[in-house]
Amino acid sequence: MSTCPIIFDPDSHTYTRKSDGAKFVSVTTFIGKFKPKSNFDQIAERIAIKRGTDKKEILKEWDEIKNKGLDFGNRIHLNIQNYLEGGECNSELIEFLKKMQNDHKLQSKKLLSEHLVYDMDHQVAGMSDLIAEYIDNNFFEVIDYKTNKKFSYGSSGWENNHFEPPISHLPCNEYFTYALQLSMYAYIFSKMTGKKPSRLTVYWLKRKDTQNYESFQGIWKKIGMPYLEEEVVSLLNNSDVKKEVQN
Repeated sequence: MSTCPIIFDPDSHTYTRKSDGAKFVSVTTFIGKFKPKSNFDQIAERIAIKRGTDKKEILKEWDEIKNKGLDFGNRIHLNIQNYLEGGECNSELIEFLKKMQNDHKLQSKKLLSEHLVYDMDHQVAGMSDLIAEYIDNNFFEVIDYKTNKKFSYGSSGWENNHFEPPISHLPCNEYFTYALQLSMYAYIFSKMTGKKPSRLTVYWLKRKDTQNYESFQGIWKKIGMPYLEEEVVSLLNNSDVKKEVQN
């Protein structure tokens, strides 16, 4: 019987506290509250006019692409989880996974794959792809796999697109979005266990064919992430969002 006080529903992607049914906000949703707002309806309408079609068709097309991408990512995550637990895995992922195991010396660590982390004080929860605990000391690593089509982490355009306060000093791109996500996983897990994060790493699949959602072929790029502890604390203590979450 699970002793975890939080229930995760993978279909609705919701987190619920067992004791009182309180809904916890997901880490990704929480971070998204601090991103600059985009008016997708207006963008879709402009594209529809340019193409000579209806706005609804553009929005439908975007939803279909989004759902294909989510399904693709879910299948990769399932394959990686199966591999780490000694099960079957798609052959296109084996070379990458062996390299990842060696790079992080995962054979000598306690692996928590698809591990639920939660902050009872702030009612925030998330599912970390992989937490690797060191056996001989008080440290752990956070590892995440990304399969989105693009990964912006260069300097181009940063000054034009930033997160909202209290983290408006951070450029709003994939690099810092994922740095915040992994940092929040690390902060919450550290709070849960008393252990300390030693390394945060994203593996991004630069796909060979972004239109093919059946093949896992591509180059896995290893990207080190900074631990943004101060930013995470400032986000969690943001009074407006805290009130919104708890209500």
